[in-house]
Amino acid sequence: MFWLAVFLLYNVEAFNHAGKLLEGYEKRVTPWEINNETLFVNFSTPLMRIVEVKNQGEVITMLIDIELEWFDKRLTFDPAKYGNRSFLYLPICDVTTPPYSILGNVARSYFETKNDFIRISPNGKIYLRDSYQADVLCQTNPENFPYDIEFCGVYLINYMVNLTEMQYIGKMSEAAVLRGNYELWMTNYTIMSASNRNLTYTPEVRFYMTFERRTVYYALVINFPSFLVTTLTITGILFPQKHENASDPINIGLCAFLALSVMLTVVADNLPKTDAFSGLSLYILICLIICIMSVVFGFILDWLYVTCGQKKKPEGEDEKEREVRKKSCCTVKRTVNIISLLLFVAFEAILILMTLAFSSLAQDQKSYSIVENLTEVATYDIFHATKDDLESLGFI
Repeated sequence: MFWLAVFLLYNVEAFNHAGKLLEGYEKRVTPWEINNETLFVNFSTPLMRIVEVKNQGEVITMLIDIELEWFDKRLTFDPAKYGNRSFLYLPICDVTTPPYSILGNVARSYFETKNDFIRISPNGKIYLRDSYQADVLCQTNPENFPYDIEFCGVYLINYMVNLTEMQYIGKMSEAAVLRGNYELWMTNYTIMSASNRNLTYTPEVRFYMTFERRTVYYALVINFPSFLVTTLTITGILFPQKHENASDPINIGLCAFLALSVMLTVVADNLPKTDAFSGLSLYILICLIICIMSVVFGFILDWLYVTCGQKKKPEGEDEKEREVRKKSCCTVKRTVNIISLLLFVAFEAILILMTLAFSSLAQDQKSYSIVENLTEVATYDIFHATKDDLESLGFI
């Protein structure tokens, strides 16, 4: 009973403090309308974490927490008159809050809780935190898949006012949790706010995120098996060997075609349906072409080899003519083996060079910068960016 009485007394006291602070407070009137001073609202994202990657739709589902901080002089208080409390907590519905819209997402859901309160400091500083799960639209370069970049942006904007009345300022949260997932990892994070050079603009803050794809999965599951299947196909068909041990080019080619088709399907399931060829898709298609050419040349060379050995002995052939015929047949077989060896070396060289060229796409990924190509950089102030972004803009 004692602790129940203490709890009830504490809640009654908190209710009285809230009522006292809100005496004469009109939440329908914004701070700017009272003293004609610009309201500065600080925005930060203490949490941005990937939940799901939807490659075909170029969408990433993310958990996003948005923190707002602003001052309202009507809510200043003396801690000595409020039980020496450092903060007071009020329901959001009782206080004027800066409106904002979230752009750059397909769909979002707002996490509402029973304790949806704001925190007020003695100097009138108000703190609010909203939580969302949003499907964020991303720009990507499928030509470099799987060495591609996912470039995502979340825009917070207020179309109802201009920069004279309200300004949004992006801030970097000290304990921010900015993470990718098992498929993507965050490499760049940039915060940009609308510059006050033109006060007719609307307040806006942008949070840009850049994700790089983890390529180990695709290298082990698709790239390396494709290289191995193609190498074995070329070797099995074109590498010179005794005729009695020769392999059937058609069967080897069908097996290779089936294996590479499955890998191409896996790649297609992870790409948007565009007319652009990804690097990995092109790699598999070239592997298919090499296998088909190996089958065609292998079939022709095998036919020449077998035809030479199956020629009927002419009637009345003497010893000298038989020696000439055997020598001619041996020459054909030797020529077939030489051509087969040259084709084997040529196709293997093409495959190796193509693999090296495909691996060079990783260098384009490492040299990619997220903000140097943005046309709106001149009209925005950068409040936070990674070192690479600042270097690309000439700030450091």
